[in-house]
Amino acid sequence: MAQELSFDVAHLGHVELLTPKYDESLAFFTDVMGLEVVEEDGDSVLNPTLSRQMGWLLRKR
Repeated sequence: MAQELSFDVAHLGHVELLTPKYDESLAFFTDVMGLEVVEEDGDSVLNPTLSRQMGWLLRKR
């Protein structure tokens, strides 16, 4: 039996999410998760942190 590899994630530096359900995903991350939109550009929203090396980006796919 092969051993399954497992990795614990302690920190994410940058996350980019592509979604076909842009409006629903944006509502989830802002209304449910409490994240704030800092910048909008067409079909993308951005919430960078102060270092601009971490944050999240949501894009319509």
